[in-house]
Amino acid sequence: MLTLMVWALMGEAGAGALEKRIRDYGYTPLIPASRLVPAGTLAVVTRSGRGVQLRVICTRTKMVGGEAAITSSAPDSRLKRKLKGRFNAGAKVLDAVDAIVGANVVKALSVSLTNVQVSEVPTQAVFGAIEQGLPEPSCVSARRFHAEKGDAVTFVYSTLEADVRWKIVWKANVDGTAKDRALDKMAAVLGASISSERFLEGDGLVWGVREDTRFATRSLMMKERQPVPALDPASTTVLGITIGP
Repeated sequence: MLTLMVWALMGEAGAGALEKRIRDYGYTPLIPASRLVPAGTLAVVTRSGRGVQLRVICTRTKMVGGEAAITSSAPDSRLKRKLKGRFNAGAKVLDAVDAIVGANVVKALSVSLTNVQVSEVPTQAVFGAIEQGLPEPSCVSARRFHAEKGDAVTFVYSTLEADVRWKIVWKANVDGTAKDRALDKMAAVLGASISSERFLEGDGLVWGVREDTRFATRSLMMKERQPVPALDPASTTVLGITIGP
């Protein structure tokens, strides 16, 4: 898919690659960048040397509630410096573009990020959700289904998000009709909007994640299913603890 070319782009950018900068800040690159995995998502994870691919099992709302994530719109200056700049595609990336939009159309492609944000679900919010009866039973069933298949399941507790702008340089003699067709194809695959004949834009994409498999374990997800014993006024013990005089 064309979205994968964005990560091929990062891999060709050398020591200053966006992929490396995301790792330097303590996040694992998400391949490809996506809006589908906000903090609080339960997902099947596939790991590689480049980063992680995630397949959603249970949405944030059904896992921990829609208001659980805390978003920072002003990350520290170190992160801003690391993600500043434009990253240029190499020959392999342009070959991938040609396969989608046709040869002799795109001469160069680059990407830049703006409006960087960090979203995180605190550990307290996870346990607070359990006390409120979450995750929903369907999430527990979905986790069990994937675990029985042998899939690795994880919980995304923090995300690195940013808006993106792709800049396109066209080859000579490409007419307006060919540009329009290429823009439509690229925008559809990237989930972006066309801002001009030279630019595509996308907002709120997740580029890096922090995840923890411990939050996806059966024992934790089933905790809210265990009945809480009723307190018998005549009893001197509750949950094995002696009370009273």
